[in-house]
Amino acid sequence: MWQRYLETRDPVKYKECTKQWNKVRATSRKLQKDAGKSIAKDAKTNAKKFWRHLKSKMKTSVGISDLKSETDDSKKILVKEDVDKARKYQN
Repeated sequence: MWQRYLETRDPVKYKECTKQWNKVRATSRKLQKDAGKSIAKDAKTNAKKFWRHLKSKMKTSVGISDLKSETDDSKKILVKEDVDKARKYQN
């Protein structure tokens, strides 16, 4: 559908395409919601599945963000490597 819209740039085809996207997105969200409810319902009998699901939903940041630093001759640099970041604060 999207390819047909791109060929013609017809507003009617665009509207049809967006309707299909919205249907797919709504169905996908409903399936995810139902799966979550199922996991919560079975949490006492299947704790491993519950914790696996919970862990997948939690967002954790890994690593150290880039650091702005100055060299001995006052040049400003961006430190990207984890090893270099550790050395910077080791002294």
